Amino acid sequence: MDINRAKSALADLSLAAISPQPLAEKDVIRISDVFRRADTNGDGVISSDEFSTLMEILKPGYFTGKHIDEIFVAVDTDHSGAIDIQELLDWLFKESAVDELGTQSETDDDCSSSSSSDDDGNNDPTSGDEPKLTRALSDHKKRLIKRNMKHEEPPTTADEMYELLSMKDGTVGGVLRLDDLVAIFAECKLGGLGPRLVKQVPQQCVVEADHDPEDVSPLEVCHLYALLEEQPAATPQDALACVLAAKDVCRGRDCTQKDSRRAAIKEMGLTIDQAVTYQRFCRLLELISSTMRIDQEHILAIFAWARTCRFEMTERMAIATMERVFLKVGKTTGPTKRHVMDIPVSENDFVRMCYSVNIIDARQKKGLMHGKLPLMFQKILKHFPRLLAERSAKRYIDRGLKKAPRKKKHSHRSIVGRTQLSALFEELFKAIPCCYTQWRSPVNLTMQFLETAGEAGDKRENRIK
Repeated sequence: MDINRAKSALADLSLAAISPQPLAEKDVIRISDVFRRADTNGDGVISSDEFSTLMEILKPGYFTGKHIDEIFVAVDTDHSGAIDIQELLDWLFKESAVDELGTQSETDDDCSSSSSSDDDGNNDPTSGDEPKLTRALSDHKKRLIKRNMKHEEPPTTADEMYELLSMKDGTVGGVLRLDDLVAIFAECKLGGLGPRLVKQVPQQCVVEADHDPEDVSPLEVCHLYALLEEQPAATPQDALACVLAAKDVCRGRDCTQKDSRRAAIKEMGLTIDQAVTYQRFCRLLELISSTMRIDQEHILAIFAWARTCRFEMTERMAIATMERVFLKVGKTTGPTKRHVMDIPVSENDFVRMCYSVNIIDARQKKGLMHGKLPLMFQKILKHFPRLLAERSAKRYIDRGLKKAPRKKKHSHRSIVGRTQLSALFEELFKAIPCCYTQWRSPVNLTMQFLETAGEAGDKRENRIK
């Protein structure tokens, strides 16, 4: 485990360990990433030794060896001798967790007294025993926590992507060169990173300026890099002005060819070997996100495909696909609430979807043959354990990490959740003839399906009117 990176990731979480507070969705994802870093053998749980390392990183010098043993027993509620992510979350944000161990600080008293007046769950007599985190979050976030922590692949983080991009000869810890960043961004542009994504998938990025999405080109990333060299604290407005000033010159130039790309970089007064540090990489992501009006999670997911050929469907893209392509509707009220991502996709759903998005071709030149669709779907279900293991290998082995294989073989009868939906569309992308030349990536394929489904929906509404 990289202790320095883990310390950096946990820097903002130190107080959370001793002060129960409701977290945002991004904080839960960060804690999940910390858990995976502590899980050195990749078995999905933390042993007592791994837990000691985690607590020392979480709060250096605060917990003694004896105290850590007591905490481990308290966190391990099922007495299995190991801790999973849900047990850790329940303990970290349970109101009485700190009191039970006698380590409550003055800040904890304030939080406990204020949380006792929480109106959530007053009609539920058992709400006082429910973890504070679960009570404070919305139903959508509860579902996200449940699936992300136990069943879903966690989203790609900026930290993880920088490790992948900066690897040299299989060794993590190198320096990302400007030329390499521009090259991977050019591949991302071909893979679907553009205004089309904003139209088809809801975004939540917040920018101070109200403007239309800009289709930032690879060379404009160089201009943003130069902007950060001159103004490290550049704002989204500065980035927008920089892009608007450079787009007439940069857009339309081919950056997929090495020689032309490097010549263009040198024309700007930059060198191809200039180092892009991790901090500079994160700032570039922020400025690109604000200028293109695309959330960073989508940008990183497309980066992941360009770097590892592992399609990662984001939460919002998956929801849009379930609702508009598969025509699934979640139930948000009543005692049997069910989010749309918890609804299974059956073989009939898959066949109907293939017809609705017009990828049926009896000659198998531009699409799939109808008679082979059920067999294809059943084959994907049968090989899901292998497909998921391959996805994990692409993600971790490239960074020099090892992920323990699953010990259990699962019998899948349908597609459920974001990870399985991502694997389904990745296999569908590989199966369609000429898919690489026509769409370049599963992201473009998914957006094509969303566009086709949207047009079909508009036609149905017009007929009804």
